[in-house]
Amino acid sequence: MRLSIIVTVVILMSPVSARLMAQHERQPRLAVKWSPFHLAYLYPSLQVAVEHKLSRLMTMQHDAGIILNYETNNSSNYSNMRGYRLISEVRHYIPSPPRIPMYMAIEGYYTRVHFDRQRVVGYDCAPCSYYQEVDYQVKHTNTGGGLKFGMLLYPWWKLFNKRFFFDINIGIAVRSIHYTNHGMPEGDITEFEGEGGFLTITPDESNHIEPRPVLGLRTGFRIL
Repeated sequence: MRLSIIVTVVILMSPVSARLMAQHERQPRLAVKWSPFHLAYLYPSLQVAVEHKLSRLMTMQHDAGIILNYETNNSSNYSNMRGYRLISEVRHYIPSPPRIPMYMAIEGYYTRVHFDRQRVVGYDCAPCSYYQEVDYQVKHTNTGGGLKFGMLLYPWWKLFNKRFFFDINIGIAVRSIHYTNHGMPEGDITEFEGEGGFLTITPDESNHIEPRPVLGLRTGFRIL
């Protein structure tokens, strides 16, 4: 009787075990990744990552990038851009459909960017007694954390692909954003913003905390 119960349980659980084995087969133990979306950020970066296994269902991802200095039609406001972006992420892989590993993740985020800006300022403006063109440096930091849900998609797995995959995720984050200006003249001055180019994005440069959605897409290559 006892033996028959054990056999019945094994038979019923075999499809579940097969799904879990298929999921673990596609869950990377070691993988490298690249994020094309970060090239289109306001402060673009060349962003690469490494994901490595911590336990059977948990991994750690280390993400680092160098800020790129694009020449644009708004370069007088954002010239000589430099800095870095760091992201650390702990993932827990959850029960998933066959061949599509899914995960929940918590991340920490830090960006530091410096850039030069050229503006016209007016002194004692009512109206302004005189004007001056000044160059100064802007320092920007962005720190925070977030929660994400994601999945790994292996195109053409059944045919030949066992290594290349897409890492897609969505979520919500909270960011603490700070800007400081260095080299601005002192006194009673009024700053006149330069004209931005076509489709110019002007961020809120006040110091503030904001929630924001997260959407990620990375291409990955599984080493192990």
